[in-house]
Amino acid sequence: MEFDEASVISREQHGFCCVLQATAEAICRRIGVFDENESTAGLSYTGREFDDLSSSDQAAAVRRARLFARVEPTHKSKIVEYLQADGEITAMVCRACCLEEHYDIVFSCG
Repeated sequence: MEFDEASVISREQHGFCCVLQATAEAICRRIGVFDENESTAGLSYTGREFDDLSSSDQAAAVRRARLFARVEPTHKSKIVEYLQADGEITAMVCRACCLEEHYDIVFSCG
């Protein structure tokens, strides 16, 4: 299985990938986001787990997490808000029909 740079949206300290959690964690181990035997506790969240956190815990999770899996558009919006509040520049790759105004950069692919 091969993965290119487009498979993971990366930041200076984080790699985010939004797919099924077990698959995403396996991919992240393979490409070096997580070490083979590293615990993903506190570093990997599903959308449901993210919802269960308080606002302050969500902000902290976004700062330290390396993976978000099974997230919905509302989760993505919250993640972007927390990143931007920390001064991060955010970008989204999407189809022209899903352009979002709250990203700093949007790459349209159709």
